Parts: sequence; structure tokens; C-alpha cells
Amino acid sequence: MKKIKKLYNRTTRTILILIAALIFGFAGYKVTASHVEDQITTAPVLVAKGDIGPFQELTKDNTQVVQKVISEIPENAIKNFDELKVGDSFASSIGFMAGVPIQQNYITTAAQSKLGTSVGLTKGMHEIGVTTDLTMSAGGEIMPGTKVNVVGSYKDGRTNETITLSDAKLTNIKVVKVKNSEGLTIDPTSTASQVPAVIVLEVNEMQAQRIVDYQEKGKVYLMLTGTDQK
Repeated sequence: MKKIKKLYNRTTRTILILIAALIFGFAGYKVTASHVEDQITTAPVLVAKGDIGPFQELTKDNTQVVQKVISEIPENAIKNFDELKVGDSFASSIGFMAGVPIQQNYITTAAQSKLGTSVGLTKGMHEIGVTTDLTMSAGGEIMPGTKVNVVGSYKDGRTNETITLSDAKLTNIKVVKVKNSEGLTIDPTSTASQVPAVIVLEVNEMQAQRIVDYQEKGKVYLMLTGTDQK
């Protein structure tokens, strides 16, 4: 005990205090230096060129990449346009002000939007529902984002023969939604029915009229051809 007291004298205490001061001083310097660096170092970030309204699509025309100091860039900001899903990235209900970084948590997709998939429709395009079942929808393999060919089928009242209707303009049509008989979106993780009852397609005016004609005459079969990415 006496030996410990002998070692822990005034000189030792002074040395320990100096060491502690140096450690805290260095830590403070690093924090300050890091803060200053964030104030002067820049990085690329995607911002709104002008005011972007609620649910407006984000495109290369209304966004741009600029250099901003790191301290002004939110953690979840989009760094460049390639990080967006082209054709399916929209502002949320609050939009973006000019010059403000585009943040991931303020972006929505057509499927997630409060206005539904209608926000993703381009001019001249419409959504139409097609009555279906497992047989008429490729065994239930048709999902949103896939492409289908539309084929009609009905029985001739005079000859009782089955007539098949097809049109080259009713090919590679985009599937927007798939719902069950309860009107719920089919989700493989849900306990709700997985049997499709209605499939919503994105079509132009002519295609819509032709599909309505097919449905009024008989049945509409959807042949899976691929995905929206192909």
C-alpha cells in the first residue's frame, strides 16, 4: 500500500492529467475537423430543377445532379438519376421544392401512391379490368409488371362452334394489378385467396374497346409473354 502511495505522487498525477487532457483535446480536434470538412466538402446529389408537385413523375427533365456540401445532403438522398426506377418514381403527397435534394422516403411508386396506379398512366393510356380465373390467366402466374397477349373466345349461337379472336394489336400488354374475388390485391404472403378474379391491364383506347368487345361476346384469355423489363 505504501509502495502504491509512493508511486502516486504529485508528479504522477500531473502526468496523468496531461495525458487525459491530450486525449480529450485530440478527440475534440477530430470532431471539429470532421465538422469543418462536412461544411466545405461537396458531393453529388439529385435535386428538383423547379417545384415538383404532389404525385408528379420524377424524370430527367425535372431533376438534375448538383454538387452540395455534405452537411446539406440528407442521409437518404438520391445521388443520381440512375438510382430511380425510370417510369415508376413519383413525388409523394408533399412534392419537392426547387433545389431540394430528392429523398428516397419522399418517393412513391404507382402501386404505392395514394392515387393508385393512375399516376403512372401516360397520355392516351387507360386501365381496364378483365374477368379471369386460373385457367384464363396462365394458371395464376400472371403478376403485376408482366406482359400478356389477349385472346378472346366465344360460342357461335348458330353453329355452336367455339370462335377464337386474336389481334396483333393486343399483344405485350402490361399487367398493372391482380385481384382476388374479394377485391384484394393478391399477395403470396397473405392468407387471403390467391385465385385471380380480375386482372387490370394498361391499354390505349383502341385496345380497351377491343377487350370490352371480347368480354361481352365470351371469355378473355391472357397468355403470359414476359415481364415489363424485357
